[in-house]
Amino acid sequence: MKKGFTLIELMTVVAIIGILGTITSQSSSYFRQKNDLKAASTRTLNAIKLARTLAIAAKTNVCIQPKTNGNELEFCGNIPPGVGTEERALYLRAKLTSLMAQKIKLKGGDMASDGDTEITFSSLGMKTKGSSYLRFKGSDEDNTYYLIEISIAGNTRYCQAESSSTNCN
Repeated sequence: MKKGFTLIELMTVVAIIGILGTITSQSSSYFRQKNDLKAASTRTLNAIKLARTLAIAAKTNVCIQPKTNGNELEFCGNIPPGVGTEERALYLRAKLTSLMAQKIKLKGGDMASDGDTEITFSSLGMKTKGSSYLRFKGSDEDNTYYLIEISIAGNTRYCQAESSSTNCN
C-alpha cells in the first residue's frame, strides 16, 4: 500500500484554500473601508476639540474647515501674529496644524453637515459660526454613519448611527 495524496485530493485542498482566500480578501476590504471612515471622523473630532482649546488658550477666534479637496482640514483665516505666544498656545497650534495636515481617507464616502462646514470658536470656547453636526458616511453599500455634534457652548458629542440621523441618541 502506497502512502501519499492523490491528485484529486490535492486539487480539492487547493480549491478550498482559493475560496477561503477570496472570502477573506473581500471582508478585509470592507473592514479597511470602515476603519478609514472611523479614523477620518475621529481625526476631525480631535481637530475640532483642539481648535476650541486653542481659541481659549490664545484668547482669539479660531476657525477650521475642510479643504476643497475634502481630505484635509485647514484654518479658515490666519491667527493674528503675536496672539497666543504663550507656550501652551504655541504647542496647541503646532499640534492642531499637524493633525489637520493628515489625510482624511473617505474612499467612496462623504462628509455632510447642516450648513457651512466652517466651524469658528470664540476666545471663550463658544461656537460662534458653523454646523451643529458633521456626518460621515461610508460607501453606498455600507450603511454606517459617524456623527459629530457641536453645541453652541462648543461641546462635542461623537456617536455611530445606522441611519442618516443627525442626532446622537
